[in-house]
Amino acid sequence: MERYQIAAAAPSRKRPARDAIEALDERHHSRMRIEPSEPQRRSRNLGRVLTYPEHEFGRQLRNQRYAQQQVLSGNAKDADFPELAIRMARENVLAQRNGYGQALVFLRPDYAGDNLHFLDLYLQKLQVRNKVRNIPPARANDVREAVELAAHYLVDTDWCRGAPAASYVHFANKLSKHADSEICRLALRSIATELQRPGALHRLNGRQAAMLCNALSKAPERPACCDAVSGLVRHLRLRGLIPGLNAQDMSNLLNALSKWSDDGRVRENALELARRVAADAPLRESMNAQAVANALNALSKWPDEADARQAVLPLAGRVASDAGLRQRMDGQHVANALNAFSKWPASHRSGEAVRCLAGSVASDARLRQQMDGQNVANALNAFSKWPASHRTGEAVRCLARRLASELRLCQSMNAQEVANALNALSKWPGEAEARDAALRLAGRLSSDARLRQSMDMQHVANALNALSKWPDEDEARDAALRLASRLTSEAERGSR
Repeated sequence: MERYQIAAAAPSRKRPARDAIEALDERHHSRMRIEPSEPQRRSRNLGRVLTYPEHEFGRQLRNQRYAQQQVLSGNAKDADFPELAIRMARENVLAQRNGYGQALVFLRPDYAGDNLHFLDLYLQKLQVRNKVRNIPPARANDVREAVELAAHYLVDTDWCRGAPAASYVHFANKLSKHADSEICRLALRSIATELQRPGALHRLNGRQAAMLCNALSKAPERPACCDAVSGLVRHLRLRGLIPGLNAQDMSNLLNALSKWSDDGRVRENALELARRVAADAPLRESMNAQAVANALNALSKWPDEADARQAVLPLAGRVASDAGLRQRMDGQHVANALNAFSKWPASHRSGEAVRCLAGSVASDARLRQQMDGQNVANALNAFSKWPASHRTGEAVRCLARRLASELRLCQSMNAQEVANALNALSKWPGEAEARDAALRLAGRLSSDARLRQSMDMQHVANALNALSKWPDEDEARDAALRLASRLTSEAERGSR
């Protein structure tokens, strides 16, 4: 059988025919003419004339499918990607005739398992270049379009339905890296629906279940994803797989469950995992910086639960005692850990962990620079629970200097973050750095009506209370008056 060579997917110098079948018709008729005066020849060849285009299309499709599957399986250099993967979607016989201009010919109806395997390979090839260097913005848009095309096959066709749960693991994981795309989140919902089929989770192991939970948690607004994650953890419990989970698996599961912290089923599942963390010292010791930070951040969603507290406090002890672990934490990890410990301010172990992390923040400019607006607000809020500590005070001054000097950082904060940062800074009203940062935030409140309008009543109350610590500053007074005006307007509307 003649095989389609993938090199043929390169842009052709010839003017392409308007339609692949038209091109086949032209070549066919240039080779063979049937004259009415030749009845025997006409009769002998009429069937070929009537069926040749579709037959030829099918042959080309099979050859291209085979060739592209070979490419995805490894018969191409990584240096050719993601460009080659993008061309694969655009330059094939289906894309030329379907009116959409794109198609993935390596897929076949009724082969769900194979389709998921090749879709996973396809997304992997699209991301090859990102491992080495960033791709140009125009090409990044092409890559995103190709990823979304793959997601459409999950959402808009039944070609990937009915496969065992394990078949979806790696594809779901790669889709979750593009969770800012609506179609990718819909594809995750489709996977969640598939996982709820009777018997779908048969033979699914603990690592695979954890990876699926982590992927589905990137679409928390989809109820099907919550249902599927609850079902996956129930599967782990019923099959006795929880004791075999490693540190990364536990971290992923806790992080996923924390996205639906108000759901009763989720809470019970999370507390089951928390009991394992509390009881298993080797598991805690094997957690890396990211796993510790993610587990802490997740468990902090249930601060009133004893099981969550019993898991957090030993982790706090490890953070306080392990300088190497703290050095491996980046800005996001430190902010998440601080935010978690602040939920248990009365605990000595939480306080000691916070003071140790405060030392890292104060001494490491690179660490502070890694923190975005949300991280800075969370860190300040956490430090404010221990205002008498010299180390937390020094960390606050360092963060406040950055907040006062970087307009972009200040502008990136949302209503809750501004209110929390102001409230935290007000615990050090006599510190020049805290005052300067607070006045920078006050200036933004004065000038940004949309920000003021997005504050709820608790945010407004916290901001007003904080601004009152600097009554002689014009910026604080102006911001307070504008917030008070909003309260007056709200009261008047409520009385009508």
